Amino acid sequence: MNYTIVRPDKYSSDPRVHEVCKLVGTGKIDRATAQAAAWHVCNNMSWEQLAQKMYNHVGSPDTPYFSRSQLMAAQSMVAAVDVRVAEN
Repeated sequence: MNYTIVRPDKYSSDPRVHEVCKLVGTGKIDRATAQAAAWHVCNNMSWEQLAQKMYNHVGSPDTPYFSRSQLMAAQSMVAAVDVRVAEN
């Protein structure tokens, strides 16, 4: 699979997407937290949908994509993004 790096404004006009990208770019947010926040903002996935998302393992129990603490951190991140967007 090939990926192309694009500026956030080429992908979406939603200012929340731009702010999420800025926060992810700091390198201070773990990958799973960033992914949960991005899916919530970019793909309109609810926190419940994200909490129910599982890795399907053959021959062993499925495991969640996100821990409770990662989802809580993602919710806090999106709340901070919403405040930033509202202030601008």
